[in-house]
Amino acid sequence: MLFGNNGVINLLFFTLVHDINASNKSLHKKEFNLEFDIQWVTSGEHWEAFAQKIKPNEKIGAYTSVNVRKIFFRHIDTERRILGAINQNTVKHEFGHTIGGDDEYGNDYKRAEDRTKYESRYVKDNNALMNIGNNLRNRYIDEIKSELNKMIPNVTFVSILE
Repeated sequence: MLFGNNGVINLLFFTLVHDINASNKSLHKKEFNLEFDIQWVTSGEHWEAFAQKIKPNEKIGAYTSVNVRKIFFRHIDTERRILGAINQNTVKHEFGHTIGGDDEYGNDYKRAEDRTKYESRYVKDNNALMNIGNNLRNRYIDEIKSELNKMIPNVTFVSILE
């Protein structure tokens, strides 16, 4: 997954055909590029993003509401945030929720009212984007792969992260 310029995000997949026959032979080991093109629109949007300018000491955090397809972030979230162990671009983290990624950071980084009894199994992967880092993981596109793999019988889509 590459976060490119101008709001374009590219995912690279290869296909593996399990039962090669005349109708699917051309798909074996084929490269597919799945592109998310994030654009400003005034109608027909798939998701809405809201940016709020905050004062330096305000404790308002970014979040994504998947059920209503809305992303809320602060004006400072467009820059990489480096604060203690946190080294992350928050906008990229919030986009990760739109493609099925869950928060992986532990209770140490949550507001008191958001703390839970159980933490993510990836809580120790601090460099991961859906945790407190900025690095991509193959698991972030598992939901997309699952949907792709339902489309063509006997074909599996395999992702490659650079």
